[in-house]
Amino acid sequence: MKAPLLTSCASFTAILLSACGGSGTDPCGGSLPPPSEYTVNDYQVSVIQHAEPITANTYDYGEPVNGEPVSWSQLGVVLTADVQHYQVQAAPTRWSLWPLALACSPAPSQPAQTVVSISVVSDNAYTDDYPAGSDLSGIVAPYGMLVWVDAEDLNDYFVQQPGAPERLSLFFTEPPQYARHTFTITVELDDGSRFVLDSPDVEMQFGSVSASVLPQ
Repeated sequence: MKAPLLTSCASFTAILLSACGGSGTDPCGGSLPPPSEYTVNDYQVSVIQHAEPITANTYDYGEPVNGEPVSWSQLGVVLTADVQHYQVQAAPTRWSLWPLALACSPAPSQPAQTVVSISVVSDNAYTDDYPAGSDLSGIVAPYGMLVWVDAEDLNDYFVQQPGAPERLSLFFTEPPQYARHTFTITVELDDGSRFVLDSPDVEMQFGSVSASVLPQ
């Protein structure tokens, strides 16, 4: 009784893979450019401010923070990659199931590297539970339209081995107790690449006022 169902599933999978380029044939008459990948050579870090508190579904790009205090819930820390693109012979395996509706649209250039770990550390105490030098990855989460995995925090993000992002936006899920911070972000990739980045100094507002006094 199960054989027809298995046959149907196999047929559907074959059709889907063929439509998405998984069979090695081009269903779009040769109109698509060759698939491409990229490697990350470096990252740059910046801080931005959003008009509303950030959630995982915040998609706007925000505005640069130019030294002014910013609400902790509206502060984004953004990693932007310096990448090198190149063409490949076959579509990257992570996109072998490119959505059927987009089968005749070129897939985005895909990362050749995978994220192994990301850590965020402040030079100042974030809270009493997170003194200076503590890893804040458990209270920092990715957000925005370029996050390809569902993750509650950075720890959850990198254990899913996502491709090295061209842009990764991060926000804090808990308020600070102390305002002034310089964050050090360390990104490690599966090819051994390691990037250590210092954010601009930021003053985070929390509650109804900004606490600008560094802890003693």
